[in-house]
Amino acid sequence: MSNYSAVSAKTKAMFGKCFKKSDFETLVTKSSVNDVCAYLKNETFYRDIFADVDENSVHRGLIEEQLWIKLDNEYNKIYNFVDNEKKVILDFLFIRKEVDYLKHSIRNLFNREKAPVPEPVSDFFEKRTKINIQKCVKAKSMDDFIKACENTVYYEYMKRVKAVNSDYFSIAMGLDLLYYENYWKRIKQLSGRERRAMEKFVGSQIDMMNIIWIYRSKEYFKFSNEQIYTCLIPVRYRLSEELIKKLVNTKTGEGIISILDKTVYKSLFKRISEGFYVDENYRRIMYKIARSTFTTASDTIAGSCAYLDMKEFEILNIIRVIEGIRYGINPEAIKKHIRIS
Repeated sequence: MSNYSAVSAKTKAMFGKCFKKSDFETLVTKSSVNDVCAYLKNETFYRDIFADVDENSVHRGLIEEQLWIKLDNEYNKIYNFVDNEKKVILDFLFIRKEVDYLKHSIRNLFNREKAPVPEPVSDFFEKRTKINIQKCVKAKSMDDFIKACENTVYYEYMKRVKAVNSDYFSIAMGLDLLYYENYWKRIKQLSGRERRAMEKFVGSQIDMMNIIWIYRSKEYFKFSNEQIYTCLIPVRYRLSEELIKKLVNTKTGEGIISILDKTVYKSLFKRISEGFYVDENYRRIMYKIARSTFTTASDTIAGSCAYLDMKEFEILNIIRVIEGIRYGINPEAIKKHIRIS
């Protein structure tokens, strides 16, 4: 067995323990958060992380924390099994967590009307990140965040945004652009099937993020075309420059939906008039892409990334079920907003 054949076998075994349709069908019928915890603890492969949790007194926040610990554990299992070249790609999945952490923390700094709420971090995150968490928690200015980011890839960027006195929106968008530009550059250094599989997996994600941004800019923010262009991720997969230009020049959200009806991304706006959200459709599409990638390229690093993405999707679905039960939403209504097949 080659090194990556062994990794492929491991991820396939892990995938075999993922939630089935019957698990979600059962989960949505539970009458309380405590019952959900009991089911996860006694009837599923999440039993290991809930072994020491008392389902009779557990609260929603603790369940969510345990679920994310499960994802961290699965990430570690794969990360510790691959060679250094593959680790570099998996590192970007962790960098995404760092970017989200910084965005949350900086948003609290700019939100002057409320007391800052530190972004909670897991032991996994705190041990792995080079960001100084304690300095972030205590930060009262951008200078403090710059100090917290010393010896990280964010340090020079944070200094630049401080120098031009950027607002939160600009800083957050810039962090996303920095992340995806570097991720794409690293993917381009791969070769053969690995490169093609990663391009499809990440390129599709970037395309849809750009589409959603253009749509929201037109529909809600009324941004100028120049403003829209400055916030687009400068990566093109299936969206040509010509199509991007056409979308940006369209005056309304409905016009954008009409243009996309002739593309592979037409389902991004499926049934939004019936109460479905674009973000939900985005996740559904990404799940299909991840499932396809895992099926056809499980013997590449893209297969491992796809598995972790599907696992995250599963956890988000479980959290949606918990929220629905907590607020007394009908099981059939909950199922409309999760993927259970």
